[in-house]
Amino acid sequence: MCYGTWAFSHKLCYDKIYKYYKHESVAIGLICTVCSLDILIFFIWLQLAVIVGPGKLPHVSPYSIFAHQSSDPEDNEKLHPNESVLPPICYQCDPNGWPLWCSNCQSLKTERAHHSRELGYCVPKFDHRCVWLGSIIGKNNYRLFVQFCVFEAMWLVIVWTSIVAFMRDIVKDYKGGGSHLNGNLIAIFILTTLTWMLVTALFLTQLNCIIKNRTSLEVIERRKKSFSTRKMFCFYNSDDGNRYVVEFTKREYGDCWSKDSWWQNAIESLGPNVLMWFIPLGSSVPKFTFQAEKDGDSKTSLESVIGPYRETLGNRAIELIKHKISNNDYLTKLEAYGDGQSS
Repeated sequence: MCYGTWAFSHKLCYDKIYKYYKHESVAIGLICTVCSLDILIFFIWLQLAVIVGPGKLPHVSPYSIFAHQSSDPEDNEKLHPNESVLPPICYQCDPNGWPLWCSNCQSLKTERAHHSRELGYCVPKFDHRCVWLGSIIGKNNYRLFVQFCVFEAMWLVIVWTSIVAFMRDIVKDYKGGGSHLNGNLIAIFILTTLTWMLVTALFLTQLNCIIKNRTSLEVIERRKKSFSTRKMFCFYNSDDGNRYVVEFTKREYGDCWSKDSWWQNAIESLGPNVLMWFIPLGSSVPKFTFQAEKDGDSKTSLESVIGPYRETLGNRAIELIKHKISNNDYLTKLEAYGDGQSS
């Protein structure tokens, strides 16, 4: 972008449009527009990679699936609430019903979170690692990443169309011997064309992910011939008070996070404030104090620990789980201690 801005502003706008063709206002307007977008794009990247970041999943204690065992009964009642979290109605698990555990963070790894070796902690709604921006894309900076793609595409279009608009006259003058054809203009024309195709394809891919409530990582897994890991959920059936471990196929898992409408999916991906979808400022996640609430006999819920980082299945996925249970299509049946501890 630094090279492109210099070549565009100096070699095209100043040398050709301003001095040679005498379109002073056009040249100044194009230079101001491109430089303003440069500053805006750099500001978005600074937030995305440095200030906001992808987000950090708070420490989540194990779910209270089994009662805490101690020789002193009173110690059980005192220690158990402080060492565990009430299991949610549905959570991702292994074939035995145990929630996913991150051995590096020594914490539960909630739905759609993945551990980043680069950052050293679990990132909520891990999307991908962008090598071009040098940052992990997660729940917090995803909206900024999409906005970066939009404004970068705008920058490229302005540079490309400006060159195309004057290229015919430049080539005509060159053939007539009136002026020389600068190689920098050819270079940035080729670079902007290729980069625009790349950025636009990336934006359209992210737009599809937003509409269907998917992450880039989930899309990559979906395209593989087989799952790298099996996908299972432990669901609490209120009809009989038991939990059932249900396995999803690759196609079922790819659509399990999608809500009832594309609008709901967009809100989950870009944040509840629609105005901020168009303003590249700050995180897409509302401010939240990551602190478990413990008051008397009340138990700690997962929502009070991770707040807006909570990811839930769509209604169609829940109905699919219930249908599998009714058809005895499940792996394990169990009773969780914490299901009877809610106040």
